[in-house]
Amino acid sequence: MKKIYNLIIVFVFCQSVWAQDMHFSQWQQSSFYLNPASVGFNENHAMSLGAFYRSQWAGIPSAYRSFGANFTQNKNALSWAIGLAQQDAGSASYKTSLGQLALAYRKQLSNQQTLAVGISGGITQQGFNPNNLQFDKQYSSDSGFDKSVSSGENFGKSTITMPDLNAGIVWSLPLSITKSSSLTLGLAASHINQPKAGFFEDESVQLLIKKIAYARLNLPLNNSLHLSPSILFAQQAPAKELLVGADLSKKLSSGYTIYGGVANRMSDAWILKAGMEFNKWIVGLSYDINYSNLRPASAGNGAVELSAKVFFNAPKKAEVVENIIDEKSPEPELTTTAITNTPNYIDTDKDGVPDNLDECPTIPGMYKFNGCRDQDLDGIWDSKDACPNLAGSKENRGCPSKLLDTDQDGLVDEVDACPRLKGLVALNGCPDSDQDGIADTVDHCPYLKGVKEKNGCPNVSIDTYTAPSTTYIKPKFETVEFDVNQSIIKPQYIELLNDIVTYLLTTQNARVIISGHTDNEGNSAYNYALGQQRSQAILAFLIRNGIKRDRIELFSYGETNPIKQNKTVYGKARNRRAEIVIIE
Repeated sequence: MKKIYNLIIVFVFCQSVWAQDMHFSQWQQSSFYLNPASVGFNENHAMSLGAFYRSQWAGIPSAYRSFGANFTQNKNALSWAIGLAQQDAGSASYKTSLGQLALAYRKQLSNQQTLAVGISGGITQQGFNPNNLQFDKQYSSDSGFDKSVSSGENFGKSTITMPDLNAGIVWSLPLSITKSSSLTLGLAASHINQPKAGFFEDESVQLLIKKIAYARLNLPLNNSLHLSPSILFAQQAPAKELLVGADLSKKLSSGYTIYGGVANRMSDAWILKAGMEFNKWIVGLSYDINYSNLRPASAGNGAVELSAKVFFNAPKKAEVVENIIDEKSPEPELTTTAITNTPNYIDTDKDGVPDNLDECPTIPGMYKFNGCRDQDLDGIWDSKDACPNLAGSKENRGCPSKLLDTDQDGLVDEVDACPRLKGLVALNGCPDSDQDGIADTVDHCPYLKGVKEKNGCPNVSIDTYTAPSTTYIKPKFETVEFDVNQSIIKPQYIELLNDIVTYLLTTQNARVIISGHTDNEGNSAYNYALGQQRSQAILAFLIRNGIKRDRIELFSYGETNPIKQNKTVYGKARNRRAEIVIIE
């Protein structure tokens, strides 16, 4: 009898070990229970809600099931998560219930590396129903099993509650295998406090520390196809697990991403999985094909596992989005402007990032990229990417190799006469705002269609000039000046901008041209970006107040078009400006 008794205790203890540790085939989607440092890691949204369900050993009378949910919130470099889960198995109604709180901190290192550390703690409760167990004293040769007969066993308790503590680190670093390839490494330890797990008062059984290590590669094969090999190793006392596999994901033209994969849990099961990412959802399905020595006991049945995650990315209005791409570039002070002057929440492009935090307010993007997109998946958002459709490096402003087209007008800088002004190929890369065939850089009237004989100005009076399709009047021309290295709209210009909004709302055919300018302090690349931010600040103000984006054109001239000499404080102050021209 004692032998049977010991077997039961071993069975219960083994169940408690693995029930505590959340055994998943889709471990990347359930990393909260694997490594607390992975909480919020590489997520592009402010919040997420995940859920899972797993059923295995369907061939036995009572299958082993795991289910639960977790919530994650990211705020700059700090993330926290809370998770609830339960597992049950066997005729003895063995259950494990747990609640955990995790905290993780991420740090951007040099060379696009990221390091995260995390801890988690919580309470675990395990229990079973001893009345559902069967012992040899309850059997007789005549009547067989009789539940009314005492088992003769005296369990000290059928429920135990344990505190639990876990910790881990995650390190992500770029590789040179393919463009934008990266490696993520993780190390974690569970049950650091080694809580007592016995069901008897005189027992000193402890839950041993579980050590976990894993690695995952991200290998872009092209702009839409990614290969992700992975390996995971876990050890707890004599028990070991080694899982090797790979996923292949494909980004569709519709914006959805589908993926599939295969993995092998050594000496246990082959795992097939598939899933899809659409809108703000990720759903996954996997099936374990059992080939271990226990296959006869499971009657050939494997394990079905479902996972789902939904993202929410609306930050608080006053939250300033961290510039994680280029810490040396001027801060996009559009955020502060909007916070100061916009009392209502507006999200023009419906991407979950409000306009007062969105650097691309009319183009749906990602929270990670301040509301902008990253079409070539090189980690540099499009508004900062000189080659947004070609994966490149940060050192080359997002362009591959030596190919660099700073203004994204189709001409590389080497042959572009205006390398920082988006222009026309026919004009050697310089812009032509009034479409008169004369580049703005030499056009004395860059916003009025003119003739070469008049250096780009009309050949008649500006007030009476009439073209076949458009009537040109003397434009409404205004200037907004900025402080040094700033793109914050000063309070004294709010009334002026409101007047412009009123005029545009009553004159539906008018269009607006906004150009950003700087003094000559700093290098030309910095000043071009600063001029762009100043024009974007005006753009955001107009959009928030009801002006449609297709009526507005943006330019940045940087330091190339001063209206005063940059030799005095007064001259530099006049050059730090954005010019607003209204043309009907």
